[in-house]
Amino acid sequence: MSKKNGQIKQCEYCQKDMYVKKSLLNRKRFCSRSCQGKITPLALGKIERNNKAWNKGLKGVQVAWNKGLKGYQAGSKNGNWKGGKTKLMDAIRTCAKYKNWRKEVFTRDNYTCQFCEVKDKTIQADHIEPLAILVDNNNIRTLKEATKCKGLWNIDNGRTLCKKCHKETDTYGVNFIRYKKTTAQSGITPELHVTLIATID
Repeated sequence: MSKKNGQIKQCEYCQKDMYVKKSLLNRKRFCSRSCQGKITPLALGKIERNNKAWNKGLKGVQVAWNKGLKGYQAGSKNGNWKGGKTKLMDAIRTCAKYKNWRKEVFTRDNYTCQFCEVKDKTIQADHIEPLAILVDNNNIRTLKEATKCKGLWNIDNGRTLCKKCHKETDTYGVNFIRYKKTTAQSGITPELHVTLIATID
């Protein structure tokens, strides 16, 4: 018996007639997934059931590469360690003297970006000679030493910038790395760099 371009076959499990397209004649054996599931080799017992996990009984065979190495590259153990400089910089930026310096720079510049002359809530106090270089040049190692260093709190070394303009400076974020290389190669010291900028302004 045939229908259109297909044929009527019997389901191998329930023996019911089913219509099968010509393209599926050699592949379709069951009328439904239910019948197919009931006649699988596993259901008929032709193969043994084996649900054992691949790693059962192998606890501890595969150990994480960093087990027991917590903090193995932290702090002084890291190749980029600079004596806790990051914590010192954070301490300087959050101390009362830094906040006062920042406010004095804003007041002098009338809370206005010195590049685009905009006034908004994103203004930031930027060090013309980077704070990191000032700390290095003055061999500052503690917050107490930082508060006593007059060079750190010179408002002539500060300028008010909006966030957008600050990001475009050659000492912001990753630009600072390029800035250090450029000044080192050209022989221009940070102090001279500040002087040149003041002259241009």
